[in-house]
Amino acid sequence: MRNIALFVLCIVYPFVSFSQYNPFKGKKVGVYISSKQFLFDPTYYMDIAQFLKVEIDRSQGENVKKELLVRMGELFSQELQRVSQADTCYFINGDPDKGRTFIKAFNAEYNSLTPLGASFADTDYVLILNEFSLENRFSNSLYIYSNKMFNKKVRVRVGELLITTFDVKGNFPIFQKESCLDEHQKEKPELSMDFLQKDSALGNFLSLLFSQFWMQVQTGEDSSCSN
Repeated sequence: MRNIALFVLCIVYPFVSFSQYNPFKGKKVGVYISSKQFLFDPTYYMDIAQFLKVEIDRSQGENVKKELLVRMGELFSQELQRVSQADTCYFINGDPDKGRTFIKAFNAEYNSLTPLGASFADTDYVLILNEFSLENRFSNSLYIYSNKMFNKKVRVRVGELLITTFDVKGNFPIFQKESCLDEHQKEKPELSMDFLQKDSALGNFLSLLFSQFWMQVQTGEDSSCSN
């Protein structure tokens, strides 16, 4: 995952436990997903079809990326509001007027914002999903059948995301979180977000990946990715 420049104004909060850090409680929060670095391996077509509940041939069309982005944005906004107890959490991409305003103000190359103006006057924070990727790794597993050993390659889902949180009124980033998840990793985050986890394997995986992000917000961990 490429590095994105981040300049953070450091603020000291006395007597605050980072194990319970939650800047969004009671606030109005917007979520924006950048489509430029929203990527997935073609092997995920079947997973995406099950997640979106569409026919497989449709999942391989040009609209699959947009459909997945929108569904993820809606679920992330919904779950973030629930776990953070935000007053409101809305999906910026889903609002045409706010979406156009935000696109004009956001510089993806420098990960910066110009003042968002009156349409965001009542918004406290904006979370930008700068980068998102779904990939695979393959592990070898041994099976015994009829007293014979067989070696089989097993597909393991791997996901990464990078999210920057901006203070809208001050127009500066307050933190950036890089989250990684391997489907077979031993230590998994506590499941706090639900991306329809019981309906599909991808829903379960996304639930864990975004729960990893939320755990990092609370603990102050900047990255869960190994170099």
